[in-house]
Amino acid sequence: MNTLKKYGLHVLLNSVEIVLSFFLLTILFYYNLISDKIFPFVKLVVVFITFLVHSFLLSRRLEQKGFIIGLFYALIYILIFTVSSVIFYKFQGKIFLYFFLLIIISILGSLFGVQKRSSLQDNEKIK
Repeated sequence: MNTLKKYGLHVLLNSVEIVLSFFLLTILFYYNLISDKIFPFVKLVVVFITFLVHSFLLSRRLEQKGFIIGLFYALIYILIFTVSSVIFYKFQGKIFLYFFLLIIISILGSLFGVQKRSSLQDNEKIK
């Protein structure tokens, strides 16, 4: 149950960060500070960076394998995105590429987090 709370906290924080970042980007786009050509790319980068950071932080807090943490974290969001895209949009094929990239980035972030956690533990053992 404690692990589920940690996942839920990071999913909530990640969602809030994405919404606030999109709000800020939309304001910048509205005032023509961001070009319409790079706006979709910047939105993707924001999502990928938040996934990378939160899967990194989550894997540092949990005592599991990084691959499993990243995969489970990405699958939670894929479930949320799939349900919302079916309800609000027509389901397109290119969304599978987006989901695949989310899985890869989430796994990479969690692997980096596990590596950082193990290096911190090794440093504490040396002292």
